[in-house]
Amino acid sequence: MGLLSLRTGAFAYVTNTGIICDLCPVSQPPSVSVIDTATYKVVATIPVGLYPAGVAISPNGAFAYVANFNSNSVSVIDTATNTVTATVTVGTNP
Repeated sequence: MGLLSLRTGAFAYVTNTGIICDLCPVSQPPSVSVIDTATYKVVATIPVGLYPAGVAISPNGAFAYVANFNSNSVSVIDTATNTVTATVTVGTNP
């Protein structure tokens, strides 16, 4: 699980790994949940690559970067729209 909040403290970005084993009884697609820290409600669920394992927020808070361990990629999320604006291929198991 990755968790990071924006500098404003208004939202937290939490990774949801989805399926992590063949025998797991619960199945969900890999995603990032955006949580409003004032109401503790999920305000957005953003699809990302396989096994998202970490989140970093840009210094100005404009983007969240999600390391997708099993996709060998990083999803770039625009925090104003909560959409993936780019997927960057990186090395093995970021």
